[in-house]
Amino acid sequence: MAKEWAQIDSLTARLFESEYAPRIYQETQRTLMNGVILALVIGLLGAAVSSYVFTPTFSFIFRWIEMNFLAGEALSLSQKRLLSAVILFIFIFIVSLMIFLWNWLQQKVKDEFLFDRSKRIVSHIKQSRLAYLLGWPSCVRTYHLSDFSKVSISVTKTRVGPFNFGYCFVLKLVNQHLPLQIGRSAGFSSLESLARFAYGELLNFQDLARKLGDFLKIRVEEESLIDLTKRLKQTLAAQNQVDFGEIENKVNEIYKVLQAAYGQIYQYRPVNSEAFRYSVDLRYYHRLQSALVEQGYCWVGDVECVTLAPMLQEQHMRTFLRCMINPTHNTSIAIYHLNPGGFLGFLFQEKVFDCETELTSGQYLVTTNASKPPFDYPPSFDALHLPPGTSYKVVLRAHFHRLQRAITAGLSPTPLHTLGDVLAMQERLQQAKNQYRQQIGYITPKELWRFFPSTLIDSDTFTQVERCLREKMARS
Repeated sequence: MAKEWAQIDSLTARLFESEYAPRIYQETQRTLMNGVILALVIGLLGAAVSSYVFTPTFSFIFRWIEMNFLAGEALSLSQKRLLSAVILFIFIFIVSLMIFLWNWLQQKVKDEFLFDRSKRIVSHIKQSRLAYLLGWPSCVRTYHLSDFSKVSISVTKTRVGPFNFGYCFVLKLVNQHLPLQIGRSAGFSSLESLARFAYGELLNFQDLARKLGDFLKIRVEEESLIDLTKRLKQTLAAQNQVDFGEIENKVNEIYKVLQAAYGQIYQYRPVNSEAFRYSVDLRYYHRLQSALVEQGYCWVGDVECVTLAPMLQEQHMRTFLRCMINPTHNTSIAIYHLNPGGFLGFLFQEKVFDCETELTSGQYLVTTNASKPPFDYPPSFDALHLPPGTSYKVVLRAHFHRLQRAITAGLSPTPLHTLGDVLAMQERLQQAKNQYRQQIGYITPKELWRFFPSTLIDSDTFTQVERCLREKMARS
């Protein structure tokens, strides 16, 4: 699963799962399928030994129906077969439902790590759905670091189906021979499949491993990382099976996102929130606005981004931003709700609280609980993405703690007083992002892997994709 690194301050950092809704949706699907398969196996085994298990039960039910509904008249053979099939189906359904509910309640809805460098401890925080629904506290386990602690990445066996095993990448924090699993990639049936389909996750684990090593001041097993990378690159080179049709579709998809996000300056228009009554949760907007106004924040207006509106409409979404300014008039607050339509769209909704500060040095400070975008920020951006659903109080506390550090370092925030000031800052912020994209050729290899999780991409293919994207963006 995707893990995000967030450094809260110089001595504290968090590692959390960045995409809760997709993971929960996928695990729910897998749990349901496993429950159905297991129930079918039980049903088939029962049918195979029906003379010992089901025949007495069927006979009892047939006699009860004959006595209570047919006045003692015997059921015909076809009626008995039909009733037997119905009873077997009900049995399989009930067993499947029980297995599904049990596994569903055992699924983790919280799985994150808190690192405290001053105390040399790591706290692993977990919470199951059952504990969440019953209001039980999260399970917290504390691990103490030593001089022998290290970070490593390895390939290990894992279950990839009800009856099959395969391989996956595992990121571990090893402390006195007691490994603490930090992250695990998707599992595949063979090493070749792992090399082909999970190389992007390996790159992400390498990045997290080095961040952990730098922050905790512990050793990272660089040799294992290099060996793994070399071996997988050789495997990728040997499997020269590029699906150019999929690549072309992905290029068009990336171009569409790049054009919308970095091909122009966002345009906004003032709106009436009542026009969005059936698209967003207005109570969320009003509740946060009331809480902030009581603390001295001022509301400056509601706006809709007309540049992104067509792309949102394709996903059956429509939203607006409620813009506010903090009491010291140096931070812009944006409140918005992304609520996809369609079946199970509610699983992917996001209620976002966004803080942005422009510094006179041309740098930007961003703190949000929105999902991290597929494209990285420019070097001049200090962005912190907290887990989706994080309380607005936590977002504010983290942002202003980081802002105070920037001010202490001699940086000055740009003053904000009106909606015009906020939108002008947004225009400068967007220009900085657009210029950075142009400087790097619009996309990096690491970003490209996020769009191609299941397709072989070598350096030559990447060069072609990059050139194609650059030409498309230049013509637009």
